[in-house]
Amino acid sequence: ALALLLIVGLVILAAAAALRLFQPGHLDAGLDQFARGDYEGAIDVFDRVLASDGSNEEARYYRAIALRKDRRIDEAINDLVALRVQPKWAPRAFRQIVIGYLESDRVELARAEIEQVEDEITKNSIGAEAMGIFHLGDAQARENELARRLEQDVAPREGKYISQLAARAIRATSRNFSAATEKILERLKNERVDADVAVQIDGELSSAHDAVVSAINWFEKAASLADEGHGLPVARSHYELGLIAEFRRLEDESEIHWRALVGIELDDLKDDLDLWEETSLLRDRGREKLLKLLIDMERFQEAVDVAREVPADDRGLRPFEIDALLARAHEGLGQDDLMLEIVDRRLAKVDTVEMNFLRGRYHAARGEWEAALPYFEKALYKNRQRDHIEALARANLALKRYDIAASLFDELSTANPNSWEYLLLHVEAMEGNQWLTQARETMVEALRQPPFGTPGSVGYRRIRSYLDAFLDRNHLAPHDLYSAQTLYEEDPSNFDVARRYLDFLLASEATGKARLVVARIMDNCPTTDQAYYDVMLSCGRFSRMVGREAKAGELFRKAIATRPWEPDPRFGLAEAALAQGLTGVAWSEVQRLENLVPDDARLPDLRFRIALSEGNPKLAARETEAIMAGLGGTRNAPFEVVVNLGRAWLATGETKRVVKLVGDQRLDILTNADQGIEYGLLLIEAGQEDKGLQLVQKFVSADPTDRERVAKVAARLSQWHKHELQVALLEPLVLNAFHPDDGQIRYLAEAYRALGKNESFLNMADRLLQKGRTQQAYLWIADFCREHGQVTEILSLADAADRDNAMSADLLWMALDVAFEASDAERARNYLRKLQLL
Repeated sequence: ALALLLIVGLVILAAAAALRLFQPGHLDAGLDQFARGDYEGAIDVFDRVLASDGSNEEARYYRAIALRKDRRIDEAINDLVALRVQPKWAPRAFRQIVIGYLESDRVELARAEIEQVEDEITKNSIGAEAMGIFHLGDAQARENELARRLEQDVAPREGKYISQLAARAIRATSRNFSAATEKILERLKNERVDADVAVQIDGELSSAHDAVVSAINWFEKAASLADEGHGLPVARSHYELGLIAEFRRLEDESEIHWRALVGIELDDLKDDLDLWEETSLLRDRGREKLLKLLIDMERFQEAVDVAREVPADDRGLRPFEIDALLARAHEGLGQDDLMLEIVDRRLAKVDTVEMNFLRGRYHAARGEWEAALPYFEKALYKNRQRDHIEALARANLALKRYDIAASLFDELSTANPNSWEYLLLHVEAMEGNQWLTQARETMVEALRQPPFGTPGSVGYRRIRSYLDAFLDRNHLAPHDLYSAQTLYEEDPSNFDVARRYLDFLLASEATGKARLVVARIMDNCPTTDQAYYDVMLSCGRFSRMVGREAKAGELFRKAIATRPWEPDPRFGLAEAALAQGLTGVAWSEVQRLENLVPDDARLPDLRFRIALSEGNPKLAARETEAIMAGLGGTRNAPFEVVVNLGRAWLATGETKRVVKLVGDQRLDILTNADQGIEYGLLLIEAGQEDKGLQLVQKFVSADPTDRERVAKVAARLSQWHKHELQVALLEPLVLNAFHPDDGQIRYLAEAYRALGKNESFLNMADRLLQKGRTQQAYLWIADFCREHGQVTEILSLADAADRDNAMSADLLWMALDVAFEASDAERARNYLRKLQLL
């Protein structure tokens, strides 16, 4: 009976406690409503608590935050000012005051608040974070004011573009800020903005950038104070620092902050419900950011580990995003069963783009194109982005639905005019559909004009090789069969014959056929076969040729394991590692090669390029100087060694030595045009522009029809912003030629425009019109009109381009913007329809 009475008593006490919890005027009841987002209800409860106990600082603190979130800022700040004098609440109250003023766009009041803040508050992590929040808010306010001013003082479209440049400049590193500012000021000058206004804008840019720098410093201090135990964890600091590093493309730095954010323990914030909620939300965002970063860097296992740290039922506000990223990570690791478990579980609940695409890609990787097709169709229907279009196009191509594949690859090729891969896939689909004339004309036309019209370029070689094979297999041109090909077709299982045939294909850059040979022999040649070493070496060379450097390294290592004394695979591995930025691996192979073949002529150049790649021009110069000394001086050195030494000295700022080096090369008797042009470009880089240009012009004029050579020079001058030299080089070639090259016209027009020679620029556009390159010409003129505020002319140009069947997506977008600004609804609808058709 006594035990029963005890139990009943405990139940009564528990019920009484629960009743008190939810009685009006109890602090916990207010906190419960605060946590549920019922700020108005929470304020009522806190008011009753304070009415009965005016000294309850916790109720006052949460009442202030609830008031701020209910947009009653002044009332909130009154409470917070009272709390700021209490040491326990001072840093957090200060932070809330700053946030309140910024949220109500009263930056100056926030500035006054931080100017009188006590040092003791900013020695706490939360107080330091408040300083960072203010400076970041100050930068944003200045950026907004700058955008408003630019739209007022500059033509709307150009003002919007400069505003975007300004936003990037404000968040740029200090090293990049000056260059970005100069670009903005140059555009303001072109827009004829008053000089005094430009000076004011320059000052505002600097002030906003300084504010961002101050914010970074305070956020970093806050994080450091939190680590040292001087205050609570600062999720907002890590989040803002991570975003800035992400914007600046500093992957390692952003990873540090995302990991620090994810690693914050919420239990450390259990005494501050507002910071707990904010940190919980930012941790979820930081986890997504970290996962995306790791997946983009192909660190898939780390991504899986990060995602698995969080239980499936506790993945924040967007669990689907975590699942989608986790599925991508499993896919990257080849863990298809785990990827499919996530994908199928999600698809059973809702039909989403990402999961459909992953499911389709799984089937496609196994050649199950029929199964992949409906998933790709669903993904594309909901989101017409490039990888979705490409996946569906490849599926249709594999299923021999050539008409659909041709249409999709045509869309991709048009939207990505620099991609020879899409062009050739379009051709392959047309060939499959027996549209042989159209396929041939597509390739021939591509080889006549940029970006593939330059002989020797990658795109030119790929299209030329495909065209030759296309003509051969379709009996559209006579072609001899080589003995290696005949032997291979007779016995494709003979790996030695296959390897020799592959070498022949690589020498002729016939990568299409080479790919088929590699696919047949790379994984099927047994290690016991006498040709295994040669097969791995040749397949590695093929992988390098098609840009698969990691795969090439793997194959070269297999060759090395078979014959570790052979130098060729080690050279191949070093080159593949260098192409991936793995300079440590490259140096290791160089050290082994120095023991194997110390006198190999390939070693010095390889050492030079590795040193230059890792940002060590002094070491590169020493390597090349040592070679020079062994050759008895610069006059006896090969051209490549001289150029390498010149580039190294340029990188170390020793321009006078570069000038002397070039002068030692007996330029008066030099006949090799490529060497003469390279020496001229070295002089230009070294500051001897007149002498360098004379040398370049001498060798270019020897054969002005060599488009590749002229384009190389023009591209380098353009890259260095030597526009006056561009004009001096190209003007005689273009103006005196009966049929000037399109690429030369483009580079000359670019230089005219950069120099503000508007009439000459428009003349170049007219030359393009005369040559039938109407689409490019109309786009140039429209962009020029936009830059000079003649926006209504763009509509007339769009109409003319439409009549000439020369409309492009870029011109349509420009015209659409103008139509919207002019409230011309009929034109706008017309342009939108045409964009959809494109």
